[in-house]
Order: sequence, then C-alpha cells, then structure tokens
Amino acid sequence: MQRLLDRVAIVTGGGRGIGRAIALAYAGEGADVVVVARSGDEIAQTAVEIEALGRKGLAVQADVCRPGDVERVVQTTLETFGQVDILFNAAGVRAVAPSEELPAADWRQVIDVNLTGSFLCSQRVAKPMKRAGYGKIIMVGSMQAHSGAPFRAAYIASKTGLVGLTRGLGVEWARYGINVNILSPGYFETDVILHQIEIGQLDLDAIRRRTPMGRIGKMEDLMGPAIFLASSESDFMCGQALIVDGGWLAYGFLQA
Repeated sequence: MQRLLDRVAIVTGGGRGIGRAIALAYAGEGADVVVVARSGDEIAQTAVEIEALGRKGLAVQADVCRPGDVERVVQTTLETFGQVDILFNAAGVRAVAPSEELPAADWRQVIDVNLTGSFLCSQRVAKPMKRAGYGKIIMVGSMQAHSGAPFRAAYIASKTGLVGLTRGLGVEWARYGINVNILSPGYFETDVILHQIEIGQLDLDAIRRRTPMGRIGKMEDLMGPAIFLASSESDFMCGQALIVDGGWLAYGFLQA
C-alpha cells in the first residue's frame, strides 16, 4: 500500500537523522522527495537512496533561515514536479549550556533554524497548496516542548514556539485544505542524541529506566506517525501534536 503515491514532498534537514529517515519513508510510500539541507553531500546521498526506491529524488542545498534560499527550494520543486503536497520541517539545531551562560548568538541560531526556518518554509509552500486545495505541513517538535529540561532553554523555547505556530497556521489554513500538525519525538537514535550519550550529556541507562517501554526510539518508530500525518488518513487533524516518546511524558510514578 503506497499511501503517498505520486505526491511530492519537501523534507528539510533531509541529509541525516529524522529528516533522512522520513524522506526515505515517504519515497517508500510512493512520493517523490526534495531533500533540503546546508550539507550538499549528505542530501545528495539521500537523493540517491530515494532513486533506488524507484522514486524521484532531488537534492537542493539551502539554509532554511534565508528567505531567498526557501524561495529557491520551492520554486525548484514546482519547476521540476509541478506541485508540492507535503512539507516535513525537520531542519533543526540545539544548544546545551547553563542558561545564564548561553551566548546570545547561540540563542538566535536555535530560534532562527528551528522556529523561523519552519515558518518561512511553511509560509512559502502555503501558496501553491492553497491553489491546489490540498497540503500537509508537518513540524518536528519535541516532547520537551510539553515538559522541561535544564540547560536547553533555547531548544525548548523554539520547540514550544512550534506548537503555537502549528495551532496558528493550522486553524488559519484548514479552510484551504491544508493540514498543519506537529510530530513531537522523545529520545531517538539520532546522531545528536547518540553523541550526547557518548560525551556524557545524556545517560542512556537512566533514559531507559525512565521510559515505560524500556528503550529509546528507533527511526522506524517515527515512520508510521510521519506517514500518517502526510497522508489522507489525517485529513481531519488540525493544529495537533502527535507525541511519540515511548510513554515518557505519561509516566509520573516515583520509583525507589
């Protein structure tokens, strides 16, 4: 069953981690995929893997913080495929530091990439989606947008902002057939999380003990929810957060 057959998706942050996994998942469901990131080599490789799945893959090197780059991505997509049906906003960065020591430049970078970049991409694809009367926009949030954590003020602020942006755009654009929702993962086996575990910023055993399902997420655990939000199966969803965290947020029991 190919739930995205002949759809065209733009996936930002498509060179690695969640973005790469979802770009390949969308191709596996029948979509042609435009992968976007600042790293040209990584997205070129993702595009090759998309082609190996029998779909068209296009790598566009761009910075989602730059309106001109965003315009070029969408215009290239329209010129190549004639449509844009899905936007998956996976481009993101984080800064880990005591909040009283966090440089203003790091704060701005996190907000610019995670929040402003997602807005700029969503704003630009909304125009062709409105004309078509159809569109799926998926933000990539975090379970930390629904809780809190030390040393991650900028990251949490950006992801919490994305929840609000999702609601605002969702209710504004629903009348045009555009569904805007947000996918909020917990701890997953991304390069960033594995690096934080390696350097001691995160304790893998503690995460496993705290998570009711007893493990951190694998990329396959996100594919189903991401495909659902991009498909017609989510046509009546608007401005919602879909949290995929193995039960982390639901768990409130104090265990000795």
